[in-house]
Amino acid sequence: MAETNILQSAGLARPSWTTVQPWANKAALPLLLVLALAMRLYGIDWDGGFLFHPDERAILMNTNDLAWPSITNLGVLFNVDESPLNPRWFPYGSFPLYVLKFADALISPFNDLGLVGLSRVGRTLSALADVATIYVVYLLARKLFDRRVGLLAATFTMLAVIHIQLSHFFAVDTFQTLFAVTSVYFMVRVALEGRLRYSLLAGVFVALALATKVSSMPLLAPLVMAHVFSALRQAPIASISSMRVPAEWWVVGRRLVYAGATVAGVFFIAEPYAILDFDRFWADVTEQSEMVRRIRDYPFTRQYVDTTPYIYHIKQLALFGLGLPLGLVAWAGLGYGAYAAIKRRSLGLLVVLSFVVPFFLITGSFDVKFLRYMLPITPFLLIYGSGMLIAGLDWV
Repeated sequence: MAETNILQSAGLARPSWTTVQPWANKAALPLLLVLALAMRLYGIDWDGGFLFHPDERAILMNTNDLAWPSITNLGVLFNVDESPLNPRWFPYGSFPLYVLKFADALISPFNDLGLVGLSRVGRTLSALADVATIYVVYLLARKLFDRRVGLLAATFTMLAVIHIQLSHFFAVDTFQTLFAVTSVYFMVRVALEGRLRYSLLAGVFVALALATKVSSMPLLAPLVMAHVFSALRQAPIASISSMRVPAEWWVVGRRLVYAGATVAGVFFIAEPYAILDFDRFWADVTEQSEMVRRIRDYPFTRQYVDTTPYIYHIKQLALFGLGLPLGLVAWAGLGYGAYAAIKRRSLGLLVVLSFVVPFFLITGSFDVKFLRYMLPITPFLLIYGSGMLIAGLDWV
């Protein structure tokens, strides 16, 4: 059964203060999305064309170096040394570069963008990705709790400083977060409804997240857990009276295989040279791995010497990424989410938790602690926090 009434299932009646006019109910989400887009596009030319952001500048330069092959020479795409679409640069995934290059191809017949123009297009795409994230946050929170939590979580995400700031750069963080939140949304649908199309869609967005940034690897854990929960929901262990594997488990197992195949196939399409040019891909990924663990010493990572794992991220996100009191609500919400998931045996909340906890344990352990590393889990913290606040208000 879909967990759209988790607050009410706990015996909490919906108070009269939540009753709103039908027109306001329908207008709330579109208004939030319009305001969010305005906040993310305002000041988009913040650097006056000087391209101060180093990662953005590197992405733009590598995107600008890409080229489309002629229709008569498509075979060159399989030659990693000659292919004009091989970025030969893999600190980040290639998919955002291809998206921007495609946008450039659409615009360039009318306007030669150059790096500065390309940055404005890229930042607009980044802003749109973050607005899309807000919409999916609403859908996910509504599925896990109810519409009130969905609107509150969407509002918090709209106002989150870290989201607004990173939307002003064409880096990969907003895209990674969109794909992470969307994939988890479909994983929740897998756990609660168990349909093949949700398994396939979850696989698509996991692949896009991986093709955007390899640190999305923890998404594989909830992909598996969602199918495990789906199998147990349909045929609980206590109901099995023989040693034979229930037919429902075989069906769910096949869906997990299809989801895994989808991840592999879409990843190859979205970042083909991670496979075709694997040695160069692995060398860049290894370099990034050694950078975040300070095995390799770079001047820009020395600021994190003597910072405390986990605590530093918690403090930075609370104080600067979200601001007080929203930062406290977000981190307290993680505790509430864990409590609610276990206490109410909420499969949806457990799926979310199976991504948030491993991601934080892995990323929080790094010696290098850029605040943007926390963006992929920030929407989930805000969903948990919103659920906590609404539950508290209902209880009062």
